[in-house]
Amino acid sequence: MTNLAIRLKSWPFRAGEVVTLIWLNSPQMTGTQSQWQIVAFFEASPGKAKGVTLAWPMLPLLRLGQRYRDGIPIPNDFVAPAQSLDLSTATRPHLRTARSALSPSVYRLYVSENWRELCWVWVLSDQSTVVVPVLVMLQGLFSGGSALTRGLLDQHYLDKITHETKGTTLSLSFDSKFELPIRRAEREAFITLLARIVSDPSFTVAFRSVALNRAADPFGPLVCELPELGTRWVARVLSRGRVHLVQQLLRVEPLSNLLFEKVAYIHPLYPKREVALPQLKTARAVGTPRSLLIESRAPASRIPQVRSEVPSPSAAVLETKRLTVENAGTSEAAEASAAVYVRKGGNEREVSFAEAGQNASAPQASVRPGRTDDVPPAPENLNWSVTEDWAAPQDDGLNSFRQLLMELQSLHEEIEIEFRLGPERVDGSPRVFKRPYAVVALAIPDYPSVWLIEFATRPTRPISTLVLKGKQETWQEFLHLLRQVLIQGLDQRYWWNVTQLNTLATESDASIERLKHNRQEERQRATRLYSVLFE
Repeated sequence: MTNLAIRLKSWPFRAGEVVTLIWLNSPQMTGTQSQWQIVAFFEASPGKAKGVTLAWPMLPLLRLGQRYRDGIPIPNDFVAPAQSLDLSTATRPHLRTARSALSPSVYRLYVSENWRELCWVWVLSDQSTVVVPVLVMLQGLFSGGSALTRGLLDQHYLDKITHETKGTTLSLSFDSKFELPIRRAEREAFITLLARIVSDPSFTVAFRSVALNRAADPFGPLVCELPELGTRWVARVLSRGRVHLVQQLLRVEPLSNLLFEKVAYIHPLYPKREVALPQLKTARAVGTPRSLLIESRAPASRIPQVRSEVPSPSAAVLETKRLTVENAGTSEAAEASAAVYVRKGGNEREVSFAEAGQNASAPQASVRPGRTDDVPPAPENLNWSVTEDWAAPQDDGLNSFRQLLMELQSLHEEIEIEFRLGPERVDGSPRVFKRPYAVVALAIPDYPSVWLIEFATRPTRPISTLVLKGKQETWQEFLHLLRQVLIQGLDQRYWWNVTQLNTLATESDASIERLKHNRQEERQRATRLYSVLFE
């Protein structure tokens, strides 16, 4: 299991002070960019609590009852222990407000917005109650990463999935815009959860109910339907008197088994043959799981440079019957695929160009298109494909840049990297780029996306790395600016035209900077690059 390290932004407590996450509010559409956000409430001591506003996709990583120090969750430090729950003798669950379900004299939620949140309540045979806040229920049932969390508020999310059951196999088909986790183990867990959601009517209704409620009442407490679940759970439970507050669902079984044994999926950006990435060079001991860092920073003086390892978000739904997940696609799964012949060293080989992704979220093994006098690439085949095995050395003059990116990611694992090799021509220009080049997206949660353009280095004619920062958050939004930069900002001698770049920056409301090459080691360059990008 991948580990994630979190550091929350704008931490309002004193350095070194230990606080506890006690509550989460329903998502609201706020901010200048109209994004869904939630407020997490932390208690420092009885009578003292503060809220921190976070992006809605952070929900899977926020566990009620976990203690934090300097915005960092303390590993395995929870208020409540994990324990078994038996709901076999409980009444049918019903929705109640937190004020009704939790005694204000026993539980402190501080502000009125917290008390109006809704909870599912079970009454046991001894008249004690089990209380599960709606957000905790959603977190336990549908924690499949940030994409699935965003999908909870998208009324059409499940409509983007084509599914069909034949015999003992469920087939799932996605278009290139549908986000899947990049790492195989996480992708298979995600596919297994999706299989349950699309094939179990009770889970389908529960999933869809979230977006429908938010559309009908965008400012009220979030409501969700309950799927059909078994009665034996494992959860972290904070018990006070006769009220048992579930702070985290750890394991729950669906009431019924799935009718199929295998899930076969097809995604245009995931060829059937997958290329393993080489191991990154890090100081981490062999065998230690690689971690990502989701970092939201307060001022450096307030945050020590340490990480906290927490389990990667995964749903508590446990399938009693193991499913086999199979990638049923091929390297030419996309409908728009076309083949051209690439001549190299007198040999000829066929290269497939799969449909390019528009959402800049999923990888694709790809080959940079080469020139051929017999079959020139048509404009519609000039795709910008995400390269999954980008770290593997190639004979294209970009290996020092690849090493720089690997060092950057090993030093700052919070950075997600999407690497594209550029085509020889771009739409709107007859120019043929004789140097290979790469376009890279660098993403950190709570920071604007950063884009890099790097041309293959030549000792006698190096060209600076171009760094672009602006409002372009998605690949589709960035593509127009990228084309303009390549067509207008690069002269025929492969020098950046500073005047044109400044004009484009003004017109697009973006920052365009040049980062010159130097003789430093890749790790030193990576440190310098990070300071330019995010400090």
